[in-house]
Amino acid sequence: MAALGKEGSALAVWWERYYPLIGAIIAGMCAYFVPTVKSLLTDLSPTVLSAGISMASIFIGFMATMAGVILATSSKAVAFMKKVGKLEQLVAFI
Repeated sequence: MAALGKEGSALAVWWERYYPLIGAIIAGMCAYFVPTVKSLLTDLSPTVLSAGISMASIFIGFMATMAGVILATSSKAVAFMKKVGKLEQLVAFI
C-alpha cells in the first residue's frame, strides 16, 4: 500500500465514498428481482423495519454523545488536534 501514488489514493477515497451506495443498489436489485428474497422481505418487513429504526437511533445517539464528549474534553490529545486543525475534521467525520 505504501507504493500507491496519488492515483491509488484517489481510488481509495472514491471507493470509501461510494461503496455503501453500490452495495445498497446491489442489495436492492437482489431484493426486487430474486423471488425468494422478495418473499422473505415482505414476510419480515414490519419487524425488520422496526428493529432497523431502533438500531439506527441508538447508533446515532452514541455517535452524537461521542462527538459531544470529544468537544468538551480538554485532554492533551484534543488540544493537539485543535492545534494542528484536525479536530473539526474528526467531528465532521463522526
